[in-house]
Amino acid sequence: MSVLTESEGDGLLPMADGKAPPRVLYVDRDCCSVAGRCKTAQMFGEWDQLVVRLDVWHLMRRLARGVTNDSHPLYGLFMSRLSFAIFERDAEDVTCLQEARQSPLDPTSRELSRHCRRRTRGAEETERLIQELLESMWDVTDGMGVPLIDRPMMEDIWIMQRRHLRCIQDPPGVLLYAKTGEVTRGGVVLPVYRCARVLPPPPVPVHSGHVCQRPPPPCCEGLVGGTRTVPELRWPAVPSSPPRAATVPSC
Repeated sequence: MSVLTESEGDGLLPMADGKAPPRVLYVDRDCCSVAGRCKTAQMFGEWDQLVVRLDVWHLMRRLARGVTNDSHPLYGLFMSRLSFAIFERDAEDVTCLQEARQSPLDPTSRELSRHCRRRTRGAEETERLIQELLESMWDVTDGMGVPLIDRPMMEDIWIMQRRHLRCIQDPPGVLLYAKTGEVTRGGVVLPVYRCARVLPPPPVPVHSGHVCQRPPPPCCEGLVGGTRTVPELRWPAVPSSPPRAATVPSC
């Protein structure tokens, strides 16, 4: 099952009692520690092989706090390029999809998410690409002259968050995609994938103590309860004026 709970995740203790030790746990904070094991790993101390990772969506939302306004015309472009800096598509999957489509047009985002697996690029490559993204957009404005990025705020956020780029990398040896079916297009058989890495943000806030359980995809053994367990706090919708950088978690 997939579970949505608070960052501290105390409610997972009785739920996880007696279960086979998982291989990876995604959290919204407390993903790493300067010395020793992080807070989350200490909570599940008996799972000595547990790998704790920061949920990618939460890191992206932290960086997005440095944007002047989430209704800015260039906000979507910034987030798209931020995602590109973190993930890369499997080249063979993309080639297979292009052959099946038999169209000069690029595949849609829905087609890519269904048929093409993604993997993280590595911390060093992602750091380089995000730095290039920021440098290319420091002075970008909309038609009214409103800047996309609040530079002082973004610089502070980037200093705090760049150390977490290692916390979002896919753990080696863990299969994060499950094949859930197949479709045939243009005579080409395309696998349909489901990813266990990230839950999409909910349309409404998830309040303290609320637990969301979802049916597991097949072939996802090795993550908690067959899929994964994710202690994380879903934030309410971001207001038009983002909070000050001091509200961005540092860990």
